[in-house]
Amino acid sequence: MPHPFKPASALLILVLLTACGGGDGDPGGKGLNLSGNPGGGSGGLLDVEGLWTGQSNDGVQTALVVFEDGSAWGLQRTGSTLKSAIVGKASGSGGVFSMQASVLNLAYWFASNSTYAGTYTARSSIAATSTGNSPLALSYKSAYESAATLSAVAGSYTLNGMSKFGAAPRVTMTLNASGAISFSNWLNCSPTGTVSPRSSGRNVLNLSLSFKGACPLAEGTLVNGVFFVDKSASPAHAYVLAQTANKDDGFFAASTN
Repeated sequence: MPHPFKPASALLILVLLTACGGGDGDPGGKGLNLSGNPGGGSGGLLDVEGLWTGQSNDGVQTALVVFEDGSAWGLQRTGSTLKSAIVGKASGSGGVFSMQASVLNLAYWFASNSTYAGTYTARSSIAATSTGNSPLALSYKSAYESAATLSAVAGSYTLNGMSKFGAAPRVTMTLNASGAISFSNWLNCSPTGTVSPRSSGRNVLNLSLSFKGACPLAEGTLVNGVFFVDKSASPAHAYVLAQTANKDDGFFAASTN
């Protein structure tokens, strides 16, 4: 169970959860803003756009998705233990990588503003560091460029999850071929929802969940965000990153090892 929410950190959490406004980036224009994302040299993708995963030398595993507008969602873990969520804006030009982000400590639900700086090779690798945070050592996943299909992600995934007021250890999330979501093995909590392709067609899906029953999030709470699967891992790793409309809570989850 996370430590109690600290009111003094509310502004920082708002900054983090506002930095990406949903599955299609930051259409409301409320998030962090970076320039210098030229693209053009990578088959229509921005230079740092894509799905990236990897493990840094401190043992932290990171999955990061950067969308066509530079907005980014990331989730970090050590083994099956969720460590932090990253939300921000990434930029790449001439091999130089930069990301302005808020990093949310999922154990304490406390966020800090951070700057990542390093290098990248388009559609290949990102290496970056940020003071006080685990470094990024990421490899590009070309599956991001495949057309998103619901049938490709249909199945069951065992997840560890975290929200502001509680954890969801080893729950089963099932998606059917129509995109409907259900959960099991979560005591008296039974969220339902959907996944659907994003307008860009890239292989990261929009996600919407409504919480029902005795859940870490209150009855009727709705969260929206993104869902993606790294099929290069064995077994495949699924990731859920979502937030409430008023940005004060969220649900972040990843497959257990």
